[in-house]
Amino acid sequence: EALPLYEKALIPIRAAGDRKLEARVLDQIGFMYDRRGDLREALVWYRQALPVRREVGDREGEALTLIGMGLTHQSLGESDEALDYYTQSLAVAEAGGWPWRRIEALNNIGAVHWYRDEYDKALDYYNRARSLAIADKDRSRESSMLHNIGNIYRALGDYERAREHLEMALEIRTNLHEIWKQAVTLHELGNTYLDEKRASEARAHYEQALPLRRQAGDRRGEAYTLDALGLTARVLKENEKALDYARQAEAIWESVSDKRGRAETHESLGLIYAAMG
Repeated sequence: EALPLYEKALIPIRAAGDRKLEARVLDQIGFMYDRRGDLREALVWYRQALPVRREVGDREGEALTLIGMGLTHQSLGESDEALDYYTQSLAVAEAGGWPWRRIEALNNIGAVHWYRDEYDKALDYYNRARSLAIADKDRSRESSMLHNIGNIYRALGDYERAREHLEMALEIRTNLHEIWKQAVTLHELGNTYLDEKRASEARAHYEQALPLRRQAGDRRGEAYTLDALGLTARVLKENEKALDYARQAEAIWESVSDKRGRAETHESLGLIYAAMG
């Protein structure tokens, strides 16, 4: 595992007095603890990295560490703290004139407001981020903002606007050959149609998403789409198809050791068996 190597590397780096490299390594250790799910320990390392970033005048690195701290607090459900760090990161990015860092901060602030069900605020930040992406000719990030805006409209029950933005995101992602992102947007379009009780159109989008999930090697995403296809088949009263999709999803959840996903699929299987009598 790389984590002990990074921690060990700090000793000679500090002895050499390379403060900029020290900050980068501290940040990386925080990131790795975050990925392991040890969120409080991640914050310990980020808090060491931040003052060193500032000491050496690494403003872009400072923005990056602030984003990391915000993401970790967000994972902990601490939205006030997350919002504070994202806002600090936005101020640094604006001062530095880095469009991609500004987009990242605006997107994350939008996500906090979405989490809080503050949809108008979320839309404002996502639209600001989209405008920056357009000005910077960053089509990939533009598509991400369109996707997020579509999700907000879906949450608001404005399905026409949701589909409009998701279709725009899908067109960009298809043109950029971003297979994983194409699959995510196709799946979300399926969800939108399902919310509208248009099960056949939902299934058509899930069926387009499934091979892309497989092509991208996204096993969890594949299982989510199989579960969605199973649900759609149940809605259409095609119980044999629903059972097949659910069994495929169950096998994947087991292979990736995802207890939550497996439990949700088990619940679906119970409903399918009950419907079949």
